[in-house]
Amino acid sequence: MKTIAIICELNPLHNGHAYLINEAKKSFGADRVILIMSGDFTQRGTPAIVPKEVRTKMALTAGADVVIELPVCYATGSAEYFAFGAISICNTLNCVDAILFGSECGNIKLLQQIAHILSSENILFSEELQKAMKAGKNFAAARDIALRKVLSVSNELDLVKDLEISPSVLISPNNILGIEYCKSLIQTHSKIQPLTTKRLGAAYHDSLPNDPKTSDNSINNNSSFFASATGIRELLENSHRQGEKAEDFLSKETLLLLQNSMPPEVFKQLVSEKEYRTMNDFSMLLRYKLTCLSDRNLLTGFFDVHTDLADKIIKNLPNFTNIDSFSLLLKSKDLTYTRISRCLLHILLDIYEKDMKTLKEHNYPSYIRLLGFRKESSDVLSVMKKSSFSPIISRMSDANHILDEEHKFILHLDIKASDIYHLLDKEKEPLNEYQKKIIIF
Repeated sequence: MKTIAIICELNPLHNGHAYLINEAKKSFGADRVILIMSGDFTQRGTPAIVPKEVRTKMALTAGADVVIELPVCYATGSAEYFAFGAISICNTLNCVDAILFGSECGNIKLLQQIAHILSSENILFSEELQKAMKAGKNFAAARDIALRKVLSVSNELDLVKDLEISPSVLISPNNILGIEYCKSLIQTHSKIQPLTTKRLGAAYHDSLPNDPKTSDNSINNNSSFFASATGIRELLENSHRQGEKAEDFLSKETLLLLQNSMPPEVFKQLVSEKEYRTMNDFSMLLRYKLTCLSDRNLLTGFFDVHTDLADKIIKNLPNFTNIDSFSLLLKSKDLTYTRISRCLLHILLDIYEKDMKTLKEHNYPSYIRLLGFRKESSDVLSVMKKSSFSPIISRMSDANHILDEEHKFILHLDIKASDIYHLLDKEKEPLNEYQKKIIIF
């Protein structure tokens, strides 16, 4: 049985994700597809637009066989932490033959070669990188120059040509993650094979067209297209009225746009939700916490928060109105909006620098938290239970009996993150992590 893993957020699931799941089975011969999915918070430093339970149902509806949660400490980290945490789960499952991901370049050989250079002690690369930076190039541009030099010297001329064709290979979001996946596989001496397919349709950050009739994706009642998750989220977040289903407040044209962006059953699930979570929903919670922590030494204890950012947080706190506007106040040439968002989220969720360093030193440990599976695919669960090097949690009530202290620490972060995510639920009494059941499709 060939098993392929896909690392994802599904925030929310769209046609591109469904295509990737289908490609794993159709083009790459997977008998089973396992998704390693972020929980309630994401790598962009924001909450998922809908809870992990809803996104698990979407994944199973779209053809995934098993969904496993990526712990929040990795899911909200930089590309390195995100990738290494997810690959550690794939490795510890001990039944994954390959990972599949979408990339802007669609060239696995190029991504692997870049990963080899970046993960090795390549003297020429280091020298060329420093030379370019001294010449006034920023880090991204200097790294690109250094990589081209190493590839040309090593007679990888075909790959240098590929870099000319895909000049943004080092700055495109999916390429960056793909390189990190390959680095993690190299550094862990993994036998898992990396596979990629070229990303189709809208770019990662693209918005959806305002008018479906004028879209170059040729949207109509009978066609689907590849939108970006960013565009779908923007559409829902900008139009949402709390407590109302999307089907009640969106125009027919906008609903059609959404409908053509995702599989039919996923569309029904998404528009039936009455709450779409955004980071601004947590503004007062974060402001309260920052007010209590208005000391540089306290703030720099959190993961990824350096002294310059801590000082800017303290200086600008009196001007805090919501998280979006506050992040823009903190943004600078050297500090991106996404990096700031992640730092603020780490503060909100109590993710500390010392704890992440410990996890890194221990090779990114992780348990296997099962979120859902398809009935017809239950055979893969038997394989997982026999092969996995790490404990598999199917019932939270068993967690304390099967986890060591290191794993319990990661789990408690996940429990806290889920509780914080659901603090703002208005429609019903939220279930805590111990009350939730595995989703069986």
